[in-house]
Amino acid sequence: MEVLHSFVCDLCDKKLLHDPAKGHIPLGWKMKEIYLKNLLLCRICSSPGQFNGGPSIRIQDLFEKKFGEKY
Repeated sequence: MEVLHSFVCDLCDKKLLHDPAKGHIPLGWKMKEIYLKNLLLCRICSSPGQFNGGPSIRIQDLFEKKFGEKY
């Protein structure tokens, strides 16, 4: 029996239903530490291009909007 859980990106609020029996987090999603916060990021927010040479402007803007802190 498939049991779906809702996963939410800590930056962009994208939601995805996923069965943890198929992997503890959805494929492509990653845990990342940003400014001393451990965040669950969706496939788009966690892509390597978003962190090439540090967090991209998009990631910095999302972080500031979500947490009220500049990166």
